[in-house]
Amino acid sequence: MKRAVVILPTYNERENIAPLIRQLQDQFRHITNYRMSILVVDDNSPDGTQTVVRELLLKHPNVHLLTGPKQGLGKAYLRGMDYAINDLNADVVLEMDADWQHNPKQIPEFLDKLDQGYDIIVGARYIPGGSVPKNWGWHRKIFSRVGNLLVRLSLMRFNQHEWTNGFRAIRSSVYLRVRDKLLDYTGYTFQVAFLHQALLLNKKIGEIPNKFADRRWGKSKIGAEYIKNLLLYLVQQTLINPPQFLRFLVVGGIGFIVQFITFRLLRGADLRPALATALSAEVAIVSNFIWNNSWTFADQKIFTVKQILIKFFQFNLTSLGSIIIQAIISEIGTRTLGIRYLAFGINTDDVYLMIGILVGLFWNYTMYKLVIWKK
Repeated sequence: MKRAVVILPTYNERENIAPLIRQLQDQFRHITNYRMSILVVDDNSPDGTQTVVRELLLKHPNVHLLTGPKQGLGKAYLRGMDYAINDLNADVVLEMDADWQHNPKQIPEFLDKLDQGYDIIVGARYIPGGSVPKNWGWHRKIFSRVGNLLVRLSLMRFNQHEWTNGFRAIRSSVYLRVRDKLLDYTGYTFQVAFLHQALLLNKKIGEIPNKFADRRWGKSKIGAEYIKNLLLYLVQQTLINPPQFLRFLVVGGIGFIVQFITFRLLRGADLRPALATALSAEVAIVSNFIWNNSWTFADQKIFTVKQILIKFFQFNLTSLGSIIIQAIISEIGTRTLGIRYLAFGINTDDVYLMIGILVGLFWNYTMYKLVIWKK
């Protein structure tokens, strides 16, 4: 039978830990397809958390304690997951706060969802059925929502709604794949980094609604250091692993430069403007295809000559579709609103062109993902 270990990182959770473990044991009775264990990872709490846990060890053989210095949430989870996998032979590890902000009754739901073919399941507060405490102040609600939105925008991962909640079920094989990428993240940024690195490996991540509760005892340990480290991570990853859409935009910029230089060279060779425009556009299309294949969509890279020829033809058709879209928008704008001066040397036809370019941009990106570099 597969084994799952619930990891509870603790620091000064004396009041919370015993009732939480009792509630988890109650939930384990409803789980028949996993052998369930609990691993408390305590950062040498001065309040006697370890004493309480050691008493529970005598009553519950499936409860384990791992102690160590206080180095942050990320380091606690790294220690805990290493121990759970290497010493307890865990097939699945579950992250969970020890302060009752996560509902133990959802543990069976996490495992059921994971068994539907997912690699990670995240408890999401910002999908239908999820929520944050009603008594949170407006500033904390904004901070939480903006934090998740910032991550989604920075990493261009809009299908992932929850990034910072630490209520998760994770296959051990996934952790082992991303572990070395997480060693530098000692605090709460660990949660964002874990999901991001898993997504970079094309792991399948699911979400279930989570009604996030307020802690029963003690105080929150999130501070300004978390905000600073999160921003540093997002900037760093944007430079090291640019989001796919950003890479697409960069390639488009390179294509524009290639087309402009080619156009000037051809005009210098005394080619007619229309022919120079057509030839330089095709050179730019070749450049864009090569760059998109080798960089933007590298995880779906096309290798065989036959497939390259087929996809290159489709790529040309897609680019033609973008030009047609621009022409249609320009014509509609001209017929309905006309052409007139606006301000700063800008006419309405300039606006029609920019709208057409933007729509064409999203047309190209969508077609590239769904047709040319389809997963």
